[in-house]
Amino acid sequence: MKILLVNKDEFQIKELRDFFSDSQITSTSYRNCIKYLSKSNFDLALLSITKISELGLVKYINTNYPNTKVILSLNKAIDVALSVITNGKFQQIQNPLKLTELKGII
Repeated sequence: MKILLVNKDEFQIKELRDFFSDSQITSTSYRNCIKYLSKSNFDLALLSITKISELGLVKYINTNYPNTKVILSLNKAIDVALSVITNGKFQQIQNPLKLTELKGII
């Protein structure tokens, strides 16, 4: 199995390398992730998400590498934010806010 590991924590990287000892693991930063994806086919991308902005990488992988499974490791703040979005009752309006659209939703 070929695994792309995107994580900054050196201890976790070592732990994951030991756990997946029979797999080929490439460890990289978010900045270099796309470069590695374009060079090789990965079976799995294991992403440690610490900022909302890093979720764009998930969409990029899903769109451009549909055969690569993605597993997210989320910090508590990101986990709570995603939970609110996916489990809450709310309406979404695209920016810029259009008052006619707001009125129609209300």
